[in-house]
Amino acid sequence: LASFVRSDPRARYMLDLAKLRVPVIGPLLQKIILARFANFFGFMYQSGISLLDAIRTSEGIVGNVVIAEGLRQAWQQINSGEALSDSFQKLDLFPPLVIRMFRVGETTGALDTALFNINYFYGRDVREGVDKALKIMGPALNVLLGMLMALILFSILTPIYEMIGKLKF
Repeated sequence: LASFVRSDPRARYMLDLAKLRVPVIGPLLQKIILARFANFFGFMYQSGISLLDAIRTSEGIVGNVVIAEGLRQAWQQINSGEALSDSFQKLDLFPPLVIRMFRVGETTGALDTALFNINYFYGRDVREGVDKALKIMGPALNVLLGMLMALILFSILTPIYEMIGKLKF
């Protein structure tokens, strides 16, 4: 399955889209990807790399084919003369916070600061989300381990009790 997903671009796209749509993990994964994208994009833009080159390089950084395809489409729209925030808004892949921060960065001329703010907000959200998930998973894992131990004890002790019951004194 893994080699099929690596070799077939359509399968990879569908798998990455499915990852983004998983109820609890999907939004968390999207925030991780967007934080990574904003961080690297901000550093590239801050160091003087052109907007289009920074977006093109970011396609390989995100690690998700769906987001990379969205960046490719945004690159084409920006290359044809559209504003950064408008091109990302048309994609419907990026949350309103990202679009607003792009718009603020465009109007103030501090796009790198806006990108670093996106990284900060989403990084914080990811940490809080993982902490919440771990707090929920702890008791659930305890219950699961308890049930597993009960199953093991039941499977070991049941034959022993049956053998003792068959003995005649």
